[in-house]
Amino acid sequence: MQTSIRTNVLVELGVAAILILSPLLLTLLPWQGKAAHRTAATMLVISAAVLMLVALLSDAIFGISASWIFTLVVWGVGLGICLTVRLRYRSVLSVVVALIVTCFVLVLHFMDILPVKPYKRFFAAIKIGMTEQEVLTLLHREFPEGGRLPVPVRRDFAQNEMDFFLDPTESAWNAEGIFVHSSDGRVVSKQYSRD
Repeated sequence: MQTSIRTNVLVELGVAAILILSPLLLTLLPWQGKAAHRTAATMLVISAAVLMLVALLSDAIFGISASWIFTLVVWGVGLGICLTVRLRYRSVLSVVVALIVTCFVLVLHFMDILPVKPYKRFFAAIKIGMTEQEVLTLLHREFPEGGRLPVPVRRDFAQNEMDFFLDPTESAWNAEGIFVHSSDGRVVSKQYSRD
């Protein structure tokens, strides 16, 4: 079962990579004319859409868009493809797509579109020796009451433990959990469990 899932994921990633890089492959062909320009424009739009979808899914699963490395890699790939199409076909559309990709990666980096990124920031901010109140303050700093993102649900299953679940009502994150163990009212360890 696990091998089948891994194979499917690898196939999907391979297809996504081919779609993202397809405009680059097209520029290698000695093909000119209106049909070549239209094909390049179509492939560029598909490439940018797939690149942004992969970035968004990566953020939904791993909360990775907070990383400047991730942001710069996605931006660099998008701009590299746009620049190649621009140089090869003198495409105005490539400039527009480059601006869209730039806006997308900046919004993804600076805004919490999905709850995984602030949830991971909450986990990272929890330090050994903190009190329960300090942990709850961190939680409400990342997830303010009445905010756009739902506050993780606290369910303590054991004594001297605080358990926070990202969103039990959403199947994508219903098992994403943070488990904080305490002794004498202070944090002694923490654990992150991905969905």
